[in-house]
Amino acid sequence: MPTVEQGIQSQLRNIEKEYGRSIDELVAVVAKSGLTKHNEVVAMLKERYGMRHGAAHRVSLVSRDRMVPTSQVSAPALSPNLQVAAASEVDNELESWLRSAYDDAG
Repeated sequence: MPTVEQGIQSQLRNIEKEYGRSIDELVAVVAKSGLTKHNEVVAMLKERYGMRHGAAHRVSLVSRDRMVPTSQVSAPALSPNLQVAAASEVDNELESWLRSAYDDAG
């Protein structure tokens, strides 16, 4: 049975294939747009690239994860252990959310 992470990676490969742009390129488009709200990013991707909602949603989430607000503490000020713990917490939250959404969808 595939893991949640394998499912996400498969979705990202399919997005790249379907829309002819790498995820890095799409993240750069989101960054250049200056949009920060999830719904605005999703709407922009759907309008500009004709993306389906699920694809635009995933690109928005990946973009948000890769962008670091300038107001946050710089990475060198944090110990590597704290950074790993924070990433682990996000993974657990995301996995829980995805399982819940999947269960709700029936």
